[in-house]
Amino acid sequence: MKSSIFKKLLQPIFITFFLLIGLLLFVNINSLKTVMKKDLISHGKTIGQSISDLITYHEPSALPSNIQNIITTLAFEPEINYIYITDTSLNIVMATFFGAPPQAIKINLEQLATPETRHVNYLNSLEVTTPILHSGYGYIFIGMNQSLIKEKLNTFLPKLLVIILGLMLTCTILIYRTIKKIITPLEQLTEFTKDLERYQFDPTMINHDKLQNLTKINDEIGQFSQRFINLHQQLNSYIEKLTQAAIKSANINKEINIANKIHMELLPKPKNDYNNCIVSTFIQPAKDMGGDFYHISESHDTLFFAIGDVSGKGIPATLIAAEVLTCLQTTLHFLNDPEDIVTTVNKQISQNNPNMNFVTLFLGALNTKTGQLSYINAGHKSPYILNKNHTELPSTEGMALGIDE
Repeated sequence: MKSSIFKKLLQPIFITFFLLIGLLLFVNINSLKTVMKKDLISHGKTIGQSISDLITYHEPSALPSNIQNIITTLAFEPEINYIYITDTSLNIVMATFFGAPPQAIKINLEQLATPETRHVNYLNSLEVTTPILHSGYGYIFIGMNQSLIKEKLNTFLPKLLVIILGLMLTCTILIYRTIKKIITPLEQLTEFTKDLERYQFDPTMINHDKLQNLTKINDEIGQFSQRFINLHQQLNSYIEKLTQAAIKSANINKEINIANKIHMELLPKPKNDYNNCIVSTFIQPAKDMGGDFYHISESHDTLFFAIGDVSGKGIPATLIAAEVLTCLQTTLHFLNDPEDIVTTVNKQISQNNPNMNFVTLFLGALNTKTGQLSYINAGHKSPYILNKNHTELPSTEGMALGIDE
């Protein structure tokens, strides 16, 4: 199973498992050593107490020669390294070793201390002390063989390691099967998402059977698979709607471009010369279609120019702008006074304005011979004369068109 998730899950599990095993081994070994040590001490105390009782109660067999034979015989047991008996002044009166006592024992006796147990490392012994009462003797010292603890541990540890390795192998198989049961559905989900990317969400090219089988699993994977299928179906539906909307939007944009072109063509193209007046124009709608417009026309010695803007944007504003331009062109054939022209245009617009779109308009009339300018400002931003001071024309404070007749 080639899965990075498997490795990520298995690695910390094994690390934790090994740490627990190490901790259990350490605790168990220490516990075993403690138990074995207590058993060894208990065995030594039992032997010491038996000899002490034999001497204390003056049994017939308690003669010194018999006691010597008894401790010599006991010293041959594997649990016992040595035995010696002292008087009340801690002088050795009987012992299982020949000749002078070992230096380690001499040092212990010179310290005039008789603890119940003590380590004699030089002799690899755990020395157990038992007092002898009412006999003239002092203590019985029995050196228990500490190497037996190591030997027993060395015999027990291989068996314990075999058990642990068996447990590890069993746990590994169980963990592998458990993780594989989790990972396999996730791998199938991953393959499904790769197919989505490879075939660009084409439902005819994607195999849904495996994913449908995952929905039958009665756990979180099954629930996730079902929700993933629902999400995929919703996404396909959304893509289909989005495609249709894109086609529709393309058609609308095409129509808007045509309408915008018509709007731009309604705006007059200025001539280079109007009786020694040069006129240039520029317009940039805020959207593809807007309500901005201008108009230029000449009547005898008067040059009429208009700048306007319809409230709102888009097709409705463009239609109203076209209506205003038509009204202006028509009215300028009959009237010359800016105020009368704007009043007439306002009446025509107000009669057919159900959406209450208003129009701001600046209309100027320039006498090309005298240079006199008359104008009216119907709610529009006042223009500037681009001289040295950039003079703003005083507003006539007229009301925007289309609000009231």
